[in-house]
Amino acid sequence: MKRKALITSTALLLVALMCLATASYAWFTATGATEITGLQVEVKGADAAIQLSENKENWRASLTKQQLIDDGQKVPNILTAVSTVDGKNFFATTYTAAGEWDANVTSDGYILIDFYAKAPSAGTASFNLDFVANTKQDGTSDMKDGQLDLFKSAVKVAFAEGDNALTTYDLAVDSTDGYKPMKSDAAVAQKVFDEDKNNYYFEPTTGTDTAANYGDARTQSAWAATRTVSFAKNEVKHFTVAIWLEGMDKDCVGSFDMKYIDVVMDFTGWQAQTAA
Repeated sequence: MKRKALITSTALLLVALMCLATASYAWFTATGATEITGLQVEVKGADAAIQLSENKENWRASLTKQQLIDDGQKVPNILTAVSTVDGKNFFATTYTAAGEWDANVTSDGYILIDFYAKAPSAGTASFNLDFVANTKQDGTSDMKDGQLDLFKSAVKVAFAEGDNALTTYDLAVDSTDGYKPMKSDAAVAQKVFDEDKNNYYFEPTTGTDTAANYGDARTQSAWAATRTVSFAKNEVKHFTVAIWLEGMDKDCVGSFDMKYIDVVMDFTGWQAQTAA
């Protein structure tokens, strides 16, 4: 995977996840999916002289979904329930007649994008990421009450600056759900009914809950509301973002219509460094 970065001053990285489903579905079905129809990376603001690139060769004010795809990045049209320990190696769902989840193949049903960006001077900016209901021209949304919260509970984000390892975060933390993500294609999970939440989830099958097949229970760290990024004049920096539906999380379950959702990533509050 190519490595790339992202920095913007008063910049907006808009990842439009148009999540369309013609009927309600459960996360834990082989056909359940979230369709992604758009992804846009932009630099906004009159004084935002930040340039973006997918390959450190073509510098521009914005990057489109197609440009990222052409560069070989993972921007699938469908998000499916997957599991991962490190945000780079993902394991898909294959369901058996007994309702088990056999992670015998890796998956492409997740977003993994990275960018290059350079700033014209030394300074700082805040990196922000959130999921919001996409509104129509009349200001209304097709999102039903509670659907956005359910999506935020199920979706996970991994983030890395530069060559640092990806760190996994929850946008909506449920401290009671310490799920163990899959890290091996030999892992097998079983469907269990949660009486408190009145829904199903997956947990490691007895005898397979080993260090070789599953990671440690997630601590469910919350995504920081403000994440300050510093960069030097003309420095090219690299950022990586992964987005997926974590199938081993108890909150990745439900039956509802997914309508339009935007994933908004932006750098705001640019402050140029003053000379000493």
